[in-house]
Formats: sequence, structure tokens, C-alpha cells
Amino acid sequence: MMTEDVWFTQTLDYYERMKGKKAVKTTFEYDVKNTDLKWDVQRDRMMPDGTASVVLRQVGLIPPKTDGKYKREDVSEPSFSRWRLEGGKWKLFFFTSNRGWALDEMKKDGLN
Repeated sequence: MMTEDVWFTQTLDYYERMKGKKAVKTTFEYDVKNTDLKWDVQRDRMMPDGTASVVLRQVGLIPPKTDGKYKREDVSEPSFSRWRLEGGKWKLFFFTSNRGWALDEMKKDGLN
């Protein structure tokens, strides 16, 4: 569900180290296999260029699970993402869970 040119970051990534699908998969492979992730959509907006901007509440759920509860929950709110239609499917091409960056992007896209 990511574009080849995706930029996925959890912090301000001035050097664009997590730019491109291969870099994202390499960086987050362990997390994807060993944690649960929940994205709650808070609001979205269709942009004039046909893309969609989406404000999320991201929750990283860290196992093990005991009595129905995870050992730890890491919340990033707000998180921000941008999506575009490719090959008939919506794909993620930008994501940040950095609060300051997310707030800046939300303001740019009229989602504040």
C-alpha cells in the first residue's frame, strides 16, 4: 500500500533516509513483524491535485499481550499522511508521526 517513492518517517528526516519503498521496508521490517499497529483516521481532505491528506492517530501496540492488554502502547497524535491513486488503488506516498511536522503539514493542507 506504499508507492515506490514513499517518504515514511517518524521524526524529521532531513536527509530523507527513509525515502523509497525499499528503505522503508528495510527500516521497519522488524517492527512490522513484531508489533501491531493501529491507525485511527481523525479526518481527511481531498486535495485539488487528486491526492488525499489524512490525519491519523497512530498507536504502536507492543507485545506480549496479557489479559487482553499489550505490554505497551506508543501513541503518536497527530500523525499525518498523504495518499494517491495508483493502478486503481490508494497508496501511501508520505507519512510522519512527528507531531510538529504533522501539525505543519495539516496547516498547509487546511486540516488544522
